[in-house]
Amino acid sequence: MGWISNDTLHEGYLEVVMADGKTSSTSNATGPVIMRVDDQGNYTGKDEQRTHDEVVAWVLRCDCTSSLTSGRTVWTGDRWERVATPALEDPENGRIYVAPGDFAVDIMDRPDVEDVARARWLAEHVSPHEALAVIRTTRTEIAAAKRRLDEAVLFARAAGETWTTIGQAAGTTRQSAQERWGHGRD
Repeated sequence: MGWISNDTLHEGYLEVVMADGKTSSTSNATGPVIMRVDDQGNYTGKDEQRTHDEVVAWVLRCDCTSSLTSGRTVWTGDRWERVATPALEDPENGRIYVAPGDFAVDIMDRPDVEDVARARWLAEHVSPHEALAVIRTTRTEIAAAKRRLDEAVLFARAAGETWTTIGQAAGTTRQSAQERWGHGRD
């Protein structure tokens, strides 16, 4: 179970980390499944079955698609450690307790863990990307508005409007309007 951002460009999740450092976002009833890849990162079709008790941590990840780059990228966030006793558990600080042999329920099905992980994913990864998207969109909108304004001024001048009335409509002075749009035509 994971989360999709509002712009559908990001898919966040917690991925298991094994004692040997291998990670997996896939599992079955027996435990995590390590999907083997070759040196170029291509899936080989050979999987490695692990047990739930081999999980030592989880890492916050996001598979991202961007309109600015081709393909997918992976963002990696905080590591969440598996602690030995319930007393040491503190999801807010990335410490999760799962009893040995007790992986009947995925930790992402635990609201306390899922809520904290999703909030971190949004704050640390998705929100900054969404803010950049707003900046890019706004920049495009401003450029389009400037073109429309320039065209409207040309139309108004062609229709006989004075620089004083154009300046008033544009929220500036006659002199500023003439300097900006006059280009030596008047």
